[in-house]
Amino acid sequence: MKNLSKKLLLFFCLCCCFTAAQAQYRIDHWTADNGLPQNSVYGIVQTNDGYLWLATLDGLARFDGVRFTVFNKSNSPGIINNRFTSLFKNAHGDLWAGTEESGIVRYHDGRFSNYRVNEGQVINSISSDPSGNPMFSASETTVVHFTGEEFSLFDPPTDFAGVNRIVPRQNVRLHCNYAPNKFYGTCIADGRKLDFAPAEGLDGNNLRAAARDADGNFWLVNDRQELVRVENGKVVRVYNETSGLPKMPLDFVTGSKIHLVSWDGKDSLWLTDLATMRSEFFLKIPDTQQESGDIYPPYFEGESVFQSAYQDEEDNFWFGSLRAGLYRARKQIIKTFSTAEGLTDNNVYPLFENDDGSLLVGTTSGVFNLQDGRFVPVESPKLPIHAFGKATDGRTVFSSFNDLYVREADRSVPYLHGKIPTEKIIHAIYTDREKAFWLGAEDGLIRYKNDAVTKFTTENGLAGNDVKVIIDAKAGGLWIGTYGGLSRFQDGKLTSWTESDGLPSRTIRALYEDADETLWIGTYDGGLARFKDGKFTCYNRHYLK
Repeated sequence: MKNLSKKLLLFFCLCCCFTAAQAQYRIDHWTADNGLPQNSVYGIVQTNDGYLWLATLDGLARFDGVRFTVFNKSNSPGIINNRFTSLFKNAHGDLWAGTEESGIVRYHDGRFSNYRVNEGQVINSISSDPSGNPMFSASETTVVHFTGEEFSLFDPPTDFAGVNRIVPRQNVRLHCNYAPNKFYGTCIADGRKLDFAPAEGLDGNNLRAAARDADGNFWLVNDRQELVRVENGKVVRVYNETSGLPKMPLDFVTGSKIHLVSWDGKDSLWLTDLATMRSEFFLKIPDTQQESGDIYPPYFEGESVFQSAYQDEEDNFWFGSLRAGLYRARKQIIKTFSTAEGLTDNNVYPLFENDDGSLLVGTTSGVFNLQDGRFVPVESPKLPIHAFGKATDGRTVFSSFNDLYVREADRSVPYLHGKIPTEKIIHAIYTDREKAFWLGAEDGLIRYKNDAVTKFTTENGLAGNDVKVIIDAKAGGLWIGTYGGLSRFQDGKLTSWTESDGLPSRTIRALYEDADETLWIGTYDGGLARFKDGKFTCYNRHYLK
């Protein structure tokens, strides 16, 4: 029998190999090799200061997204046992952590305090009573709560065998008894005992997972692979595959929101936002793994899908595994387009926005137009495209090697053929405010105006002969980026800056001037630079350390 957390782990391990085009979420993974104190994560909570706290079997870990700070009995007075099993944040921002056999730890005003509750008992779960005080299950039948500065038994006694830990928003905890062969059973919400049973309109099924939303509604998953919504103690809706729910509901991710994770029975996990009941694709197993047959369905009777699961305030999903560390599923900010969306070549260089808002894409085998999420080939030479720009009459121009083409009546025809003095690749095309047509080639800067051609090189003061980018300067003239340095053309003269002037790299690939006339410079091998008031500032890995 394989533990279910291992099955979920397989999903995450496989997803680490995804490209952005295959998944909407990026998977990041941390283990003891990255600073996590121990690889079993039993609880996840975000505190008011933005830190993520983790309960492990070798201490509490505070995580800022980059580094772990570990608190244990060797470095933190007030901690007497490193084996933590649960976490909870109360309404005042205090952090409460349950341990194996050593009671409860409270983190308040930067200090840890230990409280003994039923010596030798594991604190399985932490909740809140009707008044918002922390409430703890200290054994299968004993529940205590913290009122004022002391613990007392909570009445009435409650059967907490097989407790499931859930951390919804606003600290509304829900604990349920998942005893085998018992129809639904007993749950505790805000310290109140609730019985979900066939008498409330539910069929006689075992409860597999439960959560409560901010409006007080309960959501239950049963072993018939259904999602049940309960309002005011009554079943108001049952969701299943026929009503649009992904095939197999598994468990809840709670925190800033509540999401249901479902499995389609084949190769994909789905997320359903319970506030809107909208589902989206989450993770998928690569085809190569499907063909090998090395897939475990992420579900097993009587086991919780996650050791711990949480959604932070930035909508990242966090999963704590058993012996495999911490995982984060973060929604992709950048979507990759490739042959699946209609491109015939994945090598893309210049991009250009048309006046109508459509996007032209230059590849190593021609031009494409992005329309309604699909790439449509544009009639053009099936050659590498190096640059886009505008002609003086407003038509779109593109270059392939040292040849220029213009779009005319939905066709690409040669432009200024034989009039451009270069046999090198043209990397930049620009028309300035005075209607001069500029080209950046690998052997110089070329200006074409009124049939007159002028070529500028290092002999004329250009920083480098290999010109990669040309843009307008807000104060007048042009900025020119070269493989040699930065140049400015103004009032018929060139002024240049190189590495000896503080430029971090001689290889400039991109330029942008913002509203306050600060010039941002993207280099090939020296990071990002800012040019302001005659001074260069470099931003790279060394700067950010």
